[in-house]
Amino acid sequence: MEVANDSNSETYNYRDKEYDNTDGVSMRQEQGGTAYRDKVTTFNYKGKRIPVPIRWHPNSVIRRIVEHNKRSQYTGVTMIGMSGTGKTTLTNKIIHQAHVMGESYIVKRFNGHEMMRLDEHIKKMKVGFPHILVFDDASYTMEDAKNSDIARLANALTTIRHVLQSRVIIIINFHYSKATKKFFRNQHFTFMTSISVEELSNFQEMYKDKMNVVRQFARQYNNMVLRGSFQVPVSSFEKKVIRYKMNEPFRIAMVAEIADLHFMVYDRDGCNECLPKSEAKKSLKLETVKEIFDHIVRVTPKGKSIRSAMQFFMTIQLGSDKHLKGSNQSVWRHLNDLNRSMDIPPDTWEKVYQLVDSKYKYGVSKRVGKQKVNRTMSVLELAKQIKDEERVPPAEESFEAPTFLDDQDLRKEAEDQIKNETPVEDNNENETTDRPDYDSYYTPP
Repeated sequence: MEVANDSNSETYNYRDKEYDNTDGVSMRQEQGGTAYRDKVTTFNYKGKRIPVPIRWHPNSVIRRIVEHNKRSQYTGVTMIGMSGTGKTTLTNKIIHQAHVMGESYIVKRFNGHEMMRLDEHIKKMKVGFPHILVFDDASYTMEDAKNSDIARLANALTTIRHVLQSRVIIIINFHYSKATKKFFRNQHFTFMTSISVEELSNFQEMYKDKMNVVRQFARQYNNMVLRGSFQVPVSSFEKKVIRYKMNEPFRIAMVAEIADLHFMVYDRDGCNECLPKSEAKKSLKLETVKEIFDHIVRVTPKGKSIRSAMQFFMTIQLGSDKHLKGSNQSVWRHLNDLNRSMDIPPDTWEKVYQLVDSKYKYGVSKRVGKQKVNRTMSVLELAKQIKDEERVPPAEESFEAPTFLDDQDLRKEAEDQIKNETPVEDNNENETTDRPDYDSYYTPP
């Protein structure tokens, strides 16, 4: 019989540590069992502290992968699990956590067929930089391959660290434990994200002395996918177990670290630097107004008008133009009225837009600051216009020498003096300073 914690309490204590009560994670008390006690640590999830046995903690396993890679230079990792059971999620978790630890790996992703051309891909990689190579859906890739191709692939895997002259982590994802040659399954770290009756017989051969761990994993995995939760026993002395709801935030997996087989939990994690673009969008977690604002400011390219774009986005999203200001709102309303009254087709609007874009591409004025500025222009429009001027320098103005004097009488008098002057030889001794006082810009006719 299980006894849950007081649901009215926001926190609870276990072994001198305080944890937060959440909908997905709770600590319970049960009867019976053999003697055991696991050390428990804290995992931060959405600002909440939840308990996780140290041995089950995903970061502990990933830290040992990185440490092994630093010592051995080459680390092989295999992921075994049916489609949709979390192989890619766990792969992304490993890559991201290595990044969080401060490791600078170059990540390359390939499909199973590209795996057979690994030697060609290696030639294009940066020498002297640590790499993580991920091969998705490698199941049955080598079943139809020629022996020469398999030998070339095996040679590429065994010599890759020497060619790149740096550390390498290889991650290979399989749907079935015996879907490829034993050489490629025999790696330093093996993760199982699912299990079935068929796989139980395969694991019987692989882990003869540890089948009790495999059978316990089978029960926990069965509870997770069919009942939506699984339990982690942490102490027989206090009769405590931790109950996790699936994906809030963990799933359960089994990992073989060299010869040590045990359970672990993992969550969905990643960032834009670690994940491919499609996965980065899925893993993006923005919950508060400040988080959304900071993300928009961070990803918007410099020079783009966030405010103007947001005004039009809010107009479309909410169906109201109250966020548009000044002339933008007037033009928006006029275009909508025009479209409703005349039912103009989209291809016609596209042509109209091209004409408008061509006509007003560079703004209405090229001489901001020297001519009168339209007072209806917004600050953003003015800034864009100034930036366009800086990008395209103005044409050079033609220079005309100024005339001597507008007074015709004085001009005639000066011309008469020039005619009556005695020519001066071109030498310093005969040079005279007895010259009429006239403008040096004057050019005789």
